[in-house]
Order: sequence, then C-alpha cells, then structure tokens
Amino acid sequence: MSIKFRAHVNNYMKNRTIILVTLILAGSLYARDWVEVNSPSPAEPYISALSSGQESVKIFFELSGYFIDKTDEGNKITFPSGVSILEKGSPDVPIITRSIQIPDLAKMELKVLSSDFIDVPLDNLIPSKGNLTRDIKIQDVPYEKGGVYENDSFFPEVISYLRDPHIIRTKRGQTVVIQPIQYNPVQGVLRVYTNIILEASPNGISSVNPLVRYPDKNSGVREMEEIYKQHF
Repeated sequence: MSIKFRAHVNNYMKNRTIILVTLILAGSLYARDWVEVNSPSPAEPYISALSSGQESVKIFFELSGYFIDKTDEGNKITFPSGVSILEKGSPDVPIITRSIQIPDLAKMELKVLSSDFIDVPLDNLIPSKGNLTRDIKIQDVPYEKGGVYENDSFFPEVISYLRDPHIIRTKRGQTVVIQPIQYNPVQGVLRVYTNIILEASPNGISSVNPLVRYPDKNSGVREMEEIYKQHF
C-alpha cells in the first residue's frame, strides 16, 4: 500500500468517525417522537365551531397527537399549530385558539359539555421561559422551575377559557383558548385530552367591548367579508 493511499484511507476513516460521533451526540441532545392520539402521522388538531341556536356556539376539538421532544434539559410537549402557554416557571404545555362570532352586546360564558382524556407517565417536563422580547436570545435564558412544580395538581387548571371580546369593523368576536394538555409535576403525569366539546352561550350584557351600531356604520364592505371568513 502506497503512503499516499494509506494517508487517504486514514483521513477517510477519521472523517467518518467524526461524522458518526457528531450524529450520536446530536441524537442524544435532541430526539423527537410523534405520539398518536387520533392520527398515525403528524397533523393539526381538528376544531369546528357551529351555531347551536339561541346565539350559542358549539366548539368541537379533537387532538390528532403530539410531539415529545427529548433534550438534556428535559421533555417538551408540542403539537402542530399549537403555541406555548408562555407562563414563566410553569410547565411548558401547548395551547390552541379559535375565534368565534358572538352577539353585539352579550356576555358569553363557556361550558365544557364533554371531554375524554388519557393519563401518561412523564417525568421532567421543562418549564416555560416566559414571553421573551425579541432582543433576548432564548438560548441564553436558563430553565427555572416555579412554585407550580411543588403542587400536586394539574396545570393549567382549566382546559378552556374565553379571552376578552374584540371587534372587527361590524362584527364582534371572542377567542376560545383550548388547553388540551395538563401536567402534574409531583406525580409525573401528563393528562392528554383527546376530545373536547364546548359551548359558548350568552349570559347577560357585557361591559367589555360591546358593539354599538349606528346607521352609517352598519353597511358592510365586500373586502371585509373575506376577512370575516378567515377570522371566524
């Protein structure tokens, strides 16, 4: 074997070793698994909002599944189209929202009509770093577990709630926040809601962003109709 050929082989083996070690280290630092609930492959949750009469709206939610991201810091739970709850020091669980159209003056209340869940053992769910501003690098902020991790209860406490009403020109809406994943840090249990049926219905008059109509503002604009369709 010539010296040049031997050197070429040695360099080739060194490069292969470096690549292999890098892949092994990367795999140990970060691994992602899809956990099937209602879909064998990654998919967004199914959400449908239908009017149920008397100005009430029913919301149907079905979770397709979720990801478990395994890192050296702990486990992180996500699902497609979900966003972090962003409550610093609390378990970093994902939420999802859906806006519904509501009556002009009504105060809406939200009820859980039915739900199904499964409990999954899971240790060390990482905490949220909170809502960081753009000038802060998220990798420079350490994980810090807050007092929630000392409570023998599920976080968040509720699986759904309503944000304050909002107005888009001639329509009044309200955002429904769905929190289908809860975590009990003391017991190390992840509670996963597979199906949820909610109902938002009027309960009195609201003092928060009521929509008061005037004759010159009741006329709709054709361009706005497409915005309404996308929003509600």
